[in-house]
Amino acid sequence: MINNQTMAGTMARDQKWWLLPLGVWWIVGMVNAWAGEPTAPLLRDGEHEVTVQEYRQMLLTLPDERARTRYQDNARLSEDVLRYIDQRKRMAAEAERLGLAEQPELQAMFAVARRQILSDALLARYLRDMQYPDFTDLAHEYYLTHRQEYRIPERLELAQIELKVTCECERGNQRALAEKILARLQAGESFEDLAKQYSNDKTAAASGGLLTLQVGQGGVDSAFQAAALALDAEHPLSGIVETSEGYYLIRLLRRHEASERDFESVKAEIIERLRKNYQTTQMADYQARFKTGSTAVINQELLKDQALPQ
Repeated sequence: MINNQTMAGTMARDQKWWLLPLGVWWIVGMVNAWAGEPTAPLLRDGEHEVTVQEYRQMLLTLPDERARTRYQDNARLSEDVLRYIDQRKRMAAEAERLGLAEQPELQAMFAVARRQILSDALLARYLRDMQYPDFTDLAHEYYLTHRQEYRIPERLELAQIELKVTCECERGNQRALAEKILARLQAGESFEDLAKQYSNDKTAAASGGLLTLQVGQGGVDSAFQAAALALDAEHPLSGIVETSEGYYLIRLLRRHEASERDFESVKAEIIERLRKNYQTTQMADYQARFKTGSTAVINQELLKDQALPQ
């Protein structure tokens, strides 16, 4: 069983909840976690108990769905979460008993946290009640004016034999080897077998030198790309292609012509993008209502003297 110290370390790695600001989505999750849940405690130890809501709230402080699922799907981890919450509640109660909550510095921290929670709750409520327009027409307009985003470039399915040159002293020998391999290919030997035997790209060689080239993609040697584009069904085998890295032999397996995704296939994607942009803009406009006024006066002399305690 994982003890509470181990649990504290595990939760610290997974959540860092005391370092992260309380976000709007977190507030929304907290409200949902509290609503309609059973009131029976998940853990009871004498007068101490941990409720369903407290358990769910703790899970919501984890950074992502994957982390939350990991705890929920593992019975031992779930039990350790309950014990961790119980331990923290007992420690908080002892701090209250000792009067720590009345210390001015802690009162100031409580006030900061309260402001943050309330302001996030305000934004969460605004987000929850936000009304969205119908984005269908706007999505179609966006598609028509941004069709290049939905074009699928021409793609070539290729097989290659790579003969690398690590220094200029190897270039003569590698060229001679390329010529011998090319002659064997022209004589009808299997490209796949020769790739597995000779290609320096062992990862691709294991599958017979297979690779996909998207026309125009960066990071591809211009000589290699030009040689690949020159291939067709009647002439699928290249000559020896020389690059700064060595020599290549290329075989065209299949050519996929450039195409374009139609509007219906991207409609939902565009609408979701427009919806998020609308949401961001509306939230920013709403927050702008509460900005400090232009007539505000800042005491610069006093401000520059505010050193944080060491």
